[in-house]
Amino acid sequence: MAATASTSHAPLAASFAAQAIKGHLVGETLPFWLAKGWDKRRGGFHERLFFDTTPDSLMVRRTRTQFRQINAFAQAAELGWREGLKLAFCGLEFMIERAWAPDGKPGFVHVLAPDGSPTELARNPSDHAAAILALSTLARVSQDTQVTGLLRLLLSYVETALTESEGFLKPDISGDVPVYRFDGYLHLFEALLAAHEQVQAPHALVRAARIRSQLESHFLDDESGMLPTFLNAAYKPQFQSEAFLVSPGLMAHAAALIRQYERVAPAAGAPLATHLLGSALRACAPATGLLLEEIDSAGTLHDSHTRLWAQCALVQAWLAQAQSGVDGAQEAAEALLENLSARFLKGPFPGGWIDRLDAQGTPAIDTVPASSLSALVSMAVAANAA
Repeated sequence: MAATASTSHAPLAASFAAQAIKGHLVGETLPFWLAKGWDKRRGGFHERLFFDTTPDSLMVRRTRTQFRQINAFAQAAELGWREGLKLAFCGLEFMIERAWAPDGKPGFVHVLAPDGSPTELARNPSDHAAAILALSTLARVSQDTQVTGLLRLLLSYVETALTESEGFLKPDISGDVPVYRFDGYLHLFEALLAAHEQVQAPHALVRAARIRSQLESHFLDDESGMLPTFLNAAYKPQFQSEAFLVSPGLMAHAAALIRQYERVAPAAGAPLATHLLGSALRACAPATGLLLEEIDSAGTLHDSHTRLWAQCALVQAWLAQAQSGVDGAQEAAEALLENLSARFLKGPFPGGWIDRLDAQGTPAIDTVPASSLSALVSMAVAANAA
């Protein structure tokens, strides 16, 4: 990788591109989703909108999307836009009323029907990680003690009900088949860091340290230097013949989170974040400089689409590298912000985005998923942090 370590660790001023993204979000995107993103008749956030701005009223409500919207509207306060805080609380009240223990068992169910009734009762680790992240943000910006109390309840629930005795997360259950996914660990890693940094939640950093250790002891493949999309029952990469599937966006996200962890738990000379970012960049599209959707550990391309969330993760990885004094990282982040803005944020309506592009750079989706708002706000907050 061209970028090299530097001895400078001074705070970085927000770039012109970062300020432009912030202005776009505060001026257009957040007000639009405040007005259009909430189902005023049935409650809850819409899962997605069509290109004519009408909601997909038949689409189910995923628990993680609901909490990502809560997080987005709460975190927007860090951009100076606090108008969404009331709606964030409405979203939380909706989830407690409709998704918490509808079958008499603790935990948030996985999916709600459009009318808010539960349809999938499974308790998913990634859903609860999204809830912990949202509650950490909301507790800090609102100083609401009831939110903090619920956050601590959720942290305890994930540790006691969704974590195996060895410290690994319980698998997703699809029918009768358990599915071991790596992304749940990253989502929980992010949430635990937020709980520690934002509200000093007890034991959150210890549990984050456990996931940081698992990254190298189990999830990282020594030969390829990559992280898998799926794990096997031994919590190692799930090979298909000679290789395993890889999400470059997840590796970029992991690089950013490792740098965040190192700021609160310094590890002298730890190269893992730089290594993972370099591995992710092996899957950049030469024509656009954007991260591709999926490769395998042998470098074979499986999906040439580019997704908005993955580029947001890559921006945050470059920003984290810049904060750690890596030469060229700030310039890489600024260039990617400009690229992302030009390719993803120019349509299909003011305040919307193109969530997926094909190999030719044309839209490969005809809806606007709501869940990307949280990725955009998080990226903007990181990019504008001085």
